[in-house]
Amino acid sequence: MPIPKEQAAEGSPEADQAIAEPSADQGPADGSHAQPETSAQEQATPNRFATASLVAGILGVTGLGIVLGIAFGILGLARSKRCGSGKVRCWAGITASLLWAGAFIYVAPHVVKAADPGCTAYKERALTHYDRAIEDFGTRVSNTKTTADLNSAIADLRAAAAKSRNAESKSALSNLTVQLRKALADENSGQVPGSVMRALNHDASVADSACGTL
Repeated sequence: MPIPKEQAAEGSPEADQAIAEPSADQGPADGSHAQPETSAQEQATPNRFATASLVAGILGVTGLGIVLGIAFGILGLARSKRCGSGKVRCWAGITASLLWAGAFIYVAPHVVKAADPGCTAYKERALTHYDRAIEDFGTRVSNTKTTADLNSAIADLRAAAAKSRNAESKSALSNLTVQLRKALADENSGQVPGSVMRALNHDASVADSACGTL
């Protein structure tokens, strides 16, 4: 007659087999749960993309750092979802890169304009003589000095306009030269009208803008 399981004696073959073979749904004896090995490895691995993004963002002044800061930041954010670290560094690197990009967008046009040969000549010589001529009008010095400074400014502006390779700066320098000639003619006649002075101020501002004078 078969022996019921609940009545099986200790040491019987049936009891020994039941002890030796725990059920499949039971966990480890200490009650802990095994973690996937890959998850532990990901958490132990630092987010190097995040660090690279932060460093590149800080060094964004080089231009190349802007691109690398944003690229590493995006990769680092994707990595942070798996390893759980580096998100703050990624956003810091991306933000720094964007700030550098904004600075380049603002400054680059001025740098390009300032590099024009005509604008370089304008700022090195013509602008100095122009400022002297305007100062002469304000202090009402002798007609001889005012005329001499105006002639020097006109000659330097004409030379600067001839050297300019940029259509905007060439036109601005030429217009300023024309206004100075009008001022010279009025000075020789005895009085420079206020309308001429206002036109000079306007054309000088246009020339400064065209040549990237900050």
